[in-house]
Amino acid sequence: MSDTNYQDTLPVGTLLKSGARTYKVEAVLGSGGFGTTYKVSSVLMVDKVPVVTFFALKEFYMKGCSRADDNATVTTPPSLKADFNAYRNDFLTEARRLNHLSGLSQNIVRVNEAFEANNTAYYVMQFLDGGTMSEHLDREGPLSEAKALSIIVPIAKAVQLIHKERLLHLDIKPDNIVLMTSQLDGTTYPVLIDFGIAKHFSSSGKPTSTHSSKGASDGYAPLEQYASIDSFSPETDVYALGATLLHFLSGRIPKKASDITRQDIENAIPQEVSKATRNAIVKAMAMIRSERTPTVQAFLDSLEGEYTLPVGFLLSSGRFTYRITGIAEENPSYIVYHALPADLDASDGNTRETPEPVPFSNQTQRLSSSRNSSSTMILNDRKTSGDVAEEAKEFLVYELYSKRFFKRGDDGSVTGSSAMAERDFQKAYDSVIPKNTLNKMSVNGYPMAESFRANGTRYFAYLLIPKPSAIDVAKDKLLSFGASALIVLRKSIKPLVYILSGAAVAVCLYFGGKALITRFNTIESETLNNNTLVTNEKEDSLYGVSSEPEETNGDSIKAVPRDETDNISIQGQKTSVSVQQDDNENKKTELTRKEQNNNDERAGTLASKAEKDRKAKAAEEARKEEAARKAKAAEEARKAEEARKTKAAEEARKAEEARKAKAAEEARKAEEARKAKAAEEARKAEEARKAKAAEEAKKAEQRKKAEEMERRRQNSVNGDMY
Repeated sequence: MSDTNYQDTLPVGTLLKSGARTYKVEAVLGSGGFGTTYKVSSVLMVDKVPVVTFFALKEFYMKGCSRADDNATVTTPPSLKADFNAYRNDFLTEARRLNHLSGLSQNIVRVNEAFEANNTAYYVMQFLDGGTMSEHLDREGPLSEAKALSIIVPIAKAVQLIHKERLLHLDIKPDNIVLMTSQLDGTTYPVLIDFGIAKHFSSSGKPTSTHSSKGASDGYAPLEQYASIDSFSPETDVYALGATLLHFLSGRIPKKASDITRQDIENAIPQEVSKATRNAIVKAMAMIRSERTPTVQAFLDSLEGEYTLPVGFLLSSGRFTYRITGIAEENPSYIVYHALPADLDASDGNTRETPEPVPFSNQTQRLSSSRNSSSTMILNDRKTSGDVAEEAKEFLVYELYSKRFFKRGDDGSVTGSSAMAERDFQKAYDSVIPKNTLNKMSVNGYPMAESFRANGTRYFAYLLIPKPSAIDVAKDKLLSFGASALIVLRKSIKPLVYILSGAAVAVCLYFGGKALITRFNTIESETLNNNTLVTNEKEDSLYGVSSEPEETNGDSIKAVPRDETDNISIQGQKTSVSVQQDDNENKKTELTRKEQNNNDERAGTLASKAEKDRKAKAAEEARKEEAARKAKAAEEARKAEEARKTKAAEEARKAEEARKAKAAEEARKAEEARKAKAAEEARKAEEARKAKAAEEAKKAEQRKKAEEMERRRQNSVNGDMY
């Protein structure tokens, strides 16, 4: 909330010193006719660790006052001096009274200390940042009867304590009820705040406060509160309790006291609410004070009662103890609770001692760590146990309980039986508890699931495993992808090495074999040529043929051996040598070709296998991606369908409520119109009757006068005759 919305407030950063602490103004929370409330911070030492703790600080400041040049000191004009001093004394008295009350109940906002500074007075309260019930109703909608009673009953008991101190709150409403979660045991409880217009009365019923409390919240204040409250009347706060419970159940602010009727109240209460609770609300909100529920105790007695286990209840299964922290679901045959391990500190997973409170005085009172758990932060970088301890584990506990057939005692025990409720409870057990987790322990020593009897009825509980965050999911996916990639790489390296090795061997064989064949052919050719040359020389010398060429003319022919047969034999030998040489060459070429074909076939086989593995891997990845895509699409479709159904149900509910409200309003207007018409007709009939009667009376009077005149005339005539 911006500080610029208020005038004459302490600037942010202003330091206020009490007897033992220094407070720094952080923000303005609100302002009224007799004071301004700030959010302040103070540094406390907890186990030798500096901790910044937030508080709510209320300053007494009247309209007509002003600030000095230091923007802190309050200056009062002479005309307001007497009133200022009297009202300031009331302010300090209110602080001490609230401190006494908050020590009696955690459902009343705690006041820690009061002090005087800057020519005015201050008191320091517990800073509540858990959200008001009004905000909760706007966000979540109407409450079930069990949840509504679990909140209104502690508040009503707190109001009962207030009334014992002869104090009226005069402003009970969802805006002034804040939900707080205890750091010590994780329980959630409502706290009543804002005693700004509260009024104290003496034992004789007369007001003791100097100021006159005037103020009324439409929908929650009864008719008499719109005038000045001059006597102690608990019925005023009872009306506000009934209206607040009606808001919890209907989700709507009730009509103003001057406009609401009994029928409006009954129409606003949901049909599933029990008759006892319905009658309690109707009687608490009676327009005439004398017809209203007279005390808070009578209001509590008329309610259905807390048929659920109270928040903080310790439920033992024999080997494990659960602490009830709230209601999760209400069913005709069973109730589902949120619970934590009884010995677990919700803040750090361990039990721990809280600082001992210092008794309240004019100086200071220390704030318990369980009352401002959400308003502290460590100044240094030393890790607390909450930073390293495992996250607190939560359970869901199912209790066999039927409102129709069961009754609960003050100690939480249950009496009664119902075969139908037993069947429904067993169905819930079969559908919720996985068989492989029953009576097994988790890694941190908590039961995964167990079934047991206690308090005269049956229970089963199971451990809620928290869902991983988006960052954890992303990390897991990244690690999984990396592992998969490593496996694929390892599987792909071996075929690749085989292929490269085979290719290298084939290349070496190909080029090495080719070089050897070339060298072999060269050597053999040289050998054959030498042999041929020697043979020719021998033959020439044998047959007397000169090796030198002879010159011949055009008609001459080359000299031939003397014996033609011998010449043919020599030529045949040469031809056979040449053919044998060609055969050898062809065999070597065929051998080389076969080796090359074998190498090519081996390389092709390896490449084909690698390609087949790659395609199989790609197909598997594509299949997994397609399956993941279909699963994601199905989940998104399911969520969309659920959201659509929820939205449609909510719209139908709102439309039905609007229709009922419209019908009720139309019925009310029709009834008013009928009454008005009947009254108008009655008025006109009465006026017509009166007019007719007057006319008849007038005529009778005229006849009477005429008769009188006739009588007188007759008498006169008779007199004349005599």
